[in-house]
Amino acid sequence: MDKNKKIKQMKSVDLSLNEINLIAVSCDKNGVITYVSPATENIIGFNSDELLGEKWWELTYFSNDEVKKTKQNIFEIISGNQKINPKPYDRKLKCKDGSLKWIEWRDSYTAADNRFVSVGVDITEWKKNEEYSIQSKTIINNIDSIVLVSNIEGDVLFASPSVKTMIGYSEEE
Repeated sequence: MDKNKKIKQMKSVDLSLNEINLIAVSCDKNGVITYVSPATENIIGFNSDELLGEKWWELTYFSNDEVKKTKQNIFEIISGNQKINPKPYDRKLKCKDGSLKWIEWRDSYTAADNRFVSVGVDITEWKKNEEYSIQSKTIINNIDSIVLVSNIEGDVLFASPSVKTMIGYSEEE
């Protein structure tokens, strides 16, 4: 494949990744970042060029131990000593403005060019909603008052666990 055709294909991939707002990061066996998708800037504020080489690790990770562990994992995968885990995983990224974003990652490895690639989607809002839900459930389950939620017809849709201890009815009743 000639160089111009490859450049056109890469630009096409960049445009697609921007449209679907995914972070894509590629590195070699030493963890040197060789590619960061342009959509990364929309998500965490750093542009692609700011994150190449070793900058990805310095700017987006929260600890050196996490960087070491991730780089070792990449080395083991590229060396063939470890398989890629097909399950997605969550990891926080540091944003340019100092905030954090939760990203769900999926990893892959291309043996043809010895390249490790990880693609991530921003799940920060989902994580916040999950946290609020857990907090709300904890509060409702531990409150010493009866909490009932009903529809307009008066059918009880939810009853807090305190219903049983205070008036003797189970939540289902």
